[in-house]
Amino acid sequence: MDQDGRDEALITAYPDFYLAEWEEDRYQITFHAASIQGNGALLVDADHDGQQEFWISDGETMRPYRRVGVATAPPAPVGITVHPLDERSVQLTWYPVPGADEYLLYRGMDPKDLQVLQTVTAPAFLDTTVTSGLLYHYALACIDYEKNPNRSHQSAVYSARPGPKPWLLPEAYATERTVRLYFSEPLDAGAKDPTHYTIDGDLGRPTSCGYDKGGKEILLTLGRRISQEGRFTVTATGLMDLDGTPLDAARSSATFTVSNVSIPPYLLEATLISDQTVRLTFSESMDPRELLDPVYYEMSDGLQVASVKLVRSCDQVDLTIIPETLMGAFGKRYWIKVHSMRSQLGTAIQKGRGDMIQLIFSKFNLDDVYTFPNPYRAGLDDGGITFANLTIQADIRITTLEGRTLRILHETNGDGGVVWDGLDEQGRPLASGIYLYQVSNDKESKWGKFAIVR
Repeated sequence: MDQDGRDEALITAYPDFYLAEWEEDRYQITFHAASIQGNGALLVDADHDGQQEFWISDGETMRPYRRVGVATAPPAPVGITVHPLDERSVQLTWYPVPGADEYLLYRGMDPKDLQVLQTVTAPAFLDTTVTSGLLYHYALACIDYEKNPNRSHQSAVYSARPGPKPWLLPEAYATERTVRLYFSEPLDAGAKDPTHYTIDGDLGRPTSCGYDKGGKEILLTLGRRISQEGRFTVTATGLMDLDGTPLDAARSSATFTVSNVSIPPYLLEATLISDQTVRLTFSESMDPRELLDPVYYEMSDGLQVASVKLVRSCDQVDLTIIPETLMGAFGKRYWIKVHSMRSQLGTAIQKGRGDMIQLIFSKFNLDDVYTFPNPYRAGLDDGGITFANLTIQADIRITTLEGRTLRILHETNGDGGVVWDGLDEQGRPLASGIYLYQVSNDKESKWGKFAIVR
């Protein structure tokens, strides 16, 4: 590119662009640009001055770059993580840049107006000059005094809102196979991972977790019934609230008591068998006259139970939903409630204590991913475009037919669907036309297409 006899490599690894040059026996990164929107670069001498520039897109325009002096500027820091530790501090870490002498840390209340806060030499910084509840924006730049220019471009902007640490309320509620935990505020989706919880004694870890009250309550399901009396302790680790503030380690345990009393029946599990069939499992055998009567069941979203079929010995049934309604991994959370149903021993399900269960659907793979409505008719389809049948975690990249990225969406809450408003990253509505989407997780990827009509 610069006619120095050495090869260069232009690497587009969305959302970053790198220029690497051959030096001695290996390639060295000599230029980095963040927040690009594209999958390639154009190499051309546009101003006819005898030096070629490389042009890359930021999503709004193509911008030219060229080498300056004997070496280009150092790359901007990457691998940046920013999260609050409590109401008075925010922790920043990033990957060290080879050859960096120091780093400039930018901060501001407006992501488009950042000022230098601190100069540091290590790839980490603890900001203790923050106010609880305010949203701060951060970026970094690298300085290498052996390069010309010696300052990198500014990195992508990251945000954090400091606040009090969440904590686990000291009292938990338990049934024979579940433990309900109560937190001071909603937690992020990581709270659904059962490996974050341990129960003393021989109960070990739960087999699954339910996400209730927007993440403020967690229902742990045990692998077996609690068969012994006593007082038990549940300990939670590695959890964060919705702002990324870690759980208070000093208040991360809760206790519950198990005594030899009769436990009322409750809903144990709900599973989607087909688009119109839900399988319910109860904690014990129920009165068959009430169990098979649809009038005892209530569902959300206007769904109705048309019939009930026994699966096994009165503790498991299949509910058939009326044909006009469908359920699935559409980005919705459904619930089923049972009213005053009694067990075969005559004990009724208690209101608010196991009479309702949530249905959150996701897929094990991306084989059945699709969008609806397709085509999307702006002004008529007010609900937006739904990407359905997603796995628990997935990323969705929306592009033009030429591959230019327009919007990136994320599925993180486990309900199998993401609703998109039809706007690009800059908040502009997409024009009529055909577009591509790529859905990917850590194991697989799938492409599809959809149309927009305006």
